[in-house]
Amino acid sequence: PSFVIARAIGSIRHTPNSNGEMPDEIATVDEAQCSHGKNSGIKMISVRLPDGSEKSYESDISPRKIAESIGARLAQAAIAAVADGRVVDLDRNLGESVEPKDGPIELRLLTPKDREALDVLRHSTAHIMARAIMRLYPGVRLAFGPTTTNGFYYDVEIPGRQLSDDDFPAIEA
Repeated sequence: PSFVIARAIGSIRHTPNSNGEMPDEIATVDEAQCSHGKNSGIKMISVRLPDGSEKSYESDISPRKIAESIGARLAQAAIAAVADGRVVDLDRNLGESVEPKDGPIELRLLTPKDREALDVLRHSTAHIMARAIMRLYPGVRLAFGPTTTNGFYYDVEIPGRQLSDDDFPAIEA
């Protein structure tokens, strides 16, 4: 087995040779290597949380994993995240969600108490409604589906018919 000693500026790895003896030399592990001492090719990113603390993570970490590392209740309550001012999905790799830059990624996890979280829920719900309409009415054409201050809507065109209040139970099912 090998073991890794992490330091702020890098890591040191000792790996026994085939006889199980520890070699005299120490192999330095680059920051872009994972904690198991194998080069993963994954870059490290720095994340700044709202409390001002900064943490380093592998760039393939998701906002959900960061929330889990902070606490189970936060992870369960999180709806989405804001990374460098942009709303991002909880399960998307953070390194893919923002533009590369120098300095930490500003990350805020959105929960139901955040105004932006309501917009995310409304946006997602609009897509779910559009999907339901597409399944019920083949050939439907969808135009807009923005969120509003009071909810959301979708402009739809169904060849040969108009939607009415009577259609809502089937759409909502």
